[in-house]
Amino acid sequence: MKVFVVFLALLTVLLSFAAYAADLNAYVKMQARLKYLAEDCAAAAALSVDPEAYSRGFTVIDRRAAEDVSDLLLMKAMRTPAFGDCVLSSGMVIFDDEKGYSGCAEYGLAEGIPSVVFTVTRTGSDLFRLPFAELREFSRTAAYQWDDSLTSFRH
Repeated sequence: MKVFVVFLALLTVLLSFAAYAADLNAYVKMQARLKYLAEDCAAAAALSVDPEAYSRGFTVIDRRAAEDVSDLLLMKAMRTPAFGDCVLSSGMVIFDDEKGYSGCAEYGLAEGIPSVVFTVTRTGSDLFRLPFAELREFSRTAAYQWDDSLTSFRH
């Protein structure tokens, strides 16, 4: 009987380790998906330039167009089975000739170059099956900055 109890205890511990390892693997994959999505949204938003201001020599990111394209990407991602039953929300910070460049150093961006910092937050069911680990919300941030050679004609 003692051998059976020890066997059950070891089986429970090993199954817990296996479940935790599988959940951590799913968490790492979800982090990568969120990072790719944040990078896509940041790039798409940064390329949503106001053509009228650009024709006058200024790089101004059209906030409305940037929000529209990023919302489209987020809605498309939420419909995929990879994200499951979760809600994706976003935040965007724009640095351009109209809004200014103050604060871009805190994101590690070069001053004077148009850029977008995009944050995607996933909120949903718990990713971990074990009772001692719980994660319902996490986020990833990506930044897209124009190439300096594309904006150097203004300086």
